[in-house]
Amino acid sequence: MRTARISGTILVAFVLVVTACPAVAPGSEVAGHTVRPVWAQVFSPDPYESVEGDDGPENARPITSLLAAAGGDYTEAHTLDRADSAPPFESDEDWSWFTVPESVDGSYSTYLFEAIPAGEPVVYPVIEVYGPVDSTLPAPHDPLTQSAPALDPASAATGLGDAWFDHLGTSVVFRPEASGAYFIRVRPYGDDSGDGYEARAGEYTFRAKSGSVVRLAGADRYATAVAISRERYADGMLDGALEFDNYATVLVASGENYPDALAGSFLAGVANAPILLTRSLSLPAVTAEELRRLAPDNVVVLGGTGAVADAVIDEIEALFPATAVPAVTRSAGTDRIETAIRIAADGAELHATRAGESLPRGCIIANARNFPDALSASAASAGGLLPIMLTDADALDPRVEAAIEQMQMTDAIIVGGTGVVSSAVESRLKQLLGSTRVIRLAGDDRYETSSVFASWLVGLPNGVAQIGTPGNPVLMPAGRMFQVAVATGQNFPDALAAGPSCGRGDNVPAAPLLLTPPTLTSPWILDPMGVHEGEGYFESVELMLGEDPLIGKSYVFGGSGAVSDTTWRELDEYSGGR
Repeated sequence: MRTARISGTILVAFVLVVTACPAVAPGSEVAGHTVRPVWAQVFSPDPYESVEGDDGPENARPITSLLAAAGGDYTEAHTLDRADSAPPFESDEDWSWFTVPESVDGSYSTYLFEAIPAGEPVVYPVIEVYGPVDSTLPAPHDPLTQSAPALDPASAATGLGDAWFDHLGTSVVFRPEASGAYFIRVRPYGDDSGDGYEARAGEYTFRAKSGSVVRLAGADRYATAVAISRERYADGMLDGALEFDNYATVLVASGENYPDALAGSFLAGVANAPILLTRSLSLPAVTAEELRRLAPDNVVVLGGTGAVADAVIDEIEALFPATAVPAVTRSAGTDRIETAIRIAADGAELHATRAGESLPRGCIIANARNFPDALSASAASAGGLLPIMLTDADALDPRVEAAIEQMQMTDAIIVGGTGVVSSAVESRLKQLLGSTRVIRLAGDDRYETSSVFASWLVGLPNGVAQIGTPGNPVLMPAGRMFQVAVATGQNFPDALAAGPSCGRGDNVPAAPLLLTPPTLTSPWILDPMGVHEGEGYFESVELMLGEDPLIGKSYVFGGSGAVSDTTWRELDEYSGGR
């Protein structure tokens, strides 16, 4: 059944084992009172629990020397070994502290602290930052108990959740206003309100750095796609940590060519799925291991046998025990243009099954033979649920025209100039949809185009909440203006996997994906020399705000050969890192 399309509803069940369970059902009434469940879960402690442990501010670990400077990061493995709603509320807490040095100009470095769940059962962490205090003792505030497991109003900064993660990972971008000692507490977050304790014990990765930009990269394009997937999903958590809403799907596409994975951004947004890359004739070992880790119920191979051979499907199926083999299907046509149409149709079908609601009815039109301009659109495709339709430059492919009519499209966004998608294509689209329902987003080169597209995506120049075409300015929600991603514009693989991560889908606004040359920072992103005065992405944000923007958690995708360490450092420093 390798040519079968996505159809039907796939149900997933998870079993969570805990060490103590409520004696009565949560929410039931005893003597007129709602019974709060007694709930606890334990896990193997991490090495930091040895000797005195790190469970309170008096035993907080010093990490000042570990904090990575701008253009770097520091990570370490941790475990929250107990989550507990039973008195005396002995949930594990991991404490650390760092020093913010004196400032000669009154400004202080921006810091990023993260707790990224790594395994199953998944931990649901909260991060709280306290300070400044004069010394490591006494505790920065009192009391610190688990009897009221809510976000602590005494904290200077708090993090619970993050738009980049599907596994309840937590980020704090902290901008201190004074020097001194600061404490960081990571703990399970729970709801002790009577509806049940939602925290989990488990493993997580602690990340600490100066600046708010993180690099995700692997040894090659296949490993980079895996690094992006690992950041977003914990082990076996494609279905989400607490909400089973995406039917555990992974998309697999050729890493040797771009069109199928590019079009797959839309399907990834619908399914809330990662895109992993493969060689056309064999499955890379790193991709195979990631498939095992994710344990999907469905694998959708994008493209025909010329892009991904049947032998790769055989390898995928052989990765799993007989009782856990995912349903492996193809979404493919006779060529790249028809494959993009097929992916659009499959995504629309899955969305109707899964969400029971209509799509925005807009599409992105891109050149089928050229990748740079279309890469910028992949995040919007995933986040805004806009299928990417590929066409030749000189005329609108009749199959695309038929698909637009069949899918009842009302709006089209052309990405790239007339040398990439001709004025004849634009004219035909206006005949089909109306002159105000077509917009072209383009610059003189791929880097300017990515900046123009990003500015449209986030609602610039005026910061509007909805975006679209002149005739339909509320086609989709605007993207995340202060969280961006950067990838090389010289090659396609890193951006193919990055697009779905930037545009998570599932009603989470997309983050813009900006392209840069591999050896320097595009002046259309950062323009310290004023080459494009008032026109680059961040300058446009500054003009709208009337001040420098506070850049949130952002990413550089790919290794230093794709995006230079200088660019990473410059972006980090722009975010406030030192």
